[in-house]
Amino acid sequence: MGAANLGGLGNLGSLGGLLGGLLGGSGGGQNPLLKVVLGMLQGGGSSGGTGGAGGLGGLLEQLQAGGLGSQAKSWVDNGRNQPVSGQEITTALGEQELDRLAGEAGMTREETAAGIAAALPQVVNAVTPDGEVPPENDLDQALGQFLSETGGAPAAGAPNPDGGGSTGETG
Repeated sequence: MGAANLGGLGNLGSLGGLLGGLLGGSGGGQNPLLKVVLGMLQGGGSSGGTGGAGGLGGLLEQLQAGGLGSQAKSWVDNGRNQPVSGQEITTALGEQELDRLAGEAGMTREETAAGIAAALPQVVNAVTPDGEVPPENDLDQALGQFLSETGGAPAAGAPNPDGGGSTGETG
């Protein structure tokens, strides 16, 4: 049975398949970019980002401050998700943060930004099925359970047991 389904967060088991398709993998936690994207949503991580608060709420605040407020709001709301580009993600998060995330994923900054831009709207939409940001503890628990069931990293900033890999081409 093993799919994470906690509180009002919907069925996170389907999230792995969704993200696997988006990120070119088979789902689950093997894709290093999947770990990065889900890690961005977890609170309490050792994120070096420019946002003050952690977790999904902090990420949404950072995106709003970076000029992506209407897009981020559309991902939470029960409606059509507005797309973002890799360049918009780079601008909103900052090049230094994108470089850090790219290092975690073992990818270039451009690949990481494009992957985050493709996945983040759907991930945020999936973890906010009621059109509201869930309490951070509930989201952390659900994401932690999902990641443990799929073999992903336990939290943002945690050591990557496979050392980062070489999944992307350098450019």
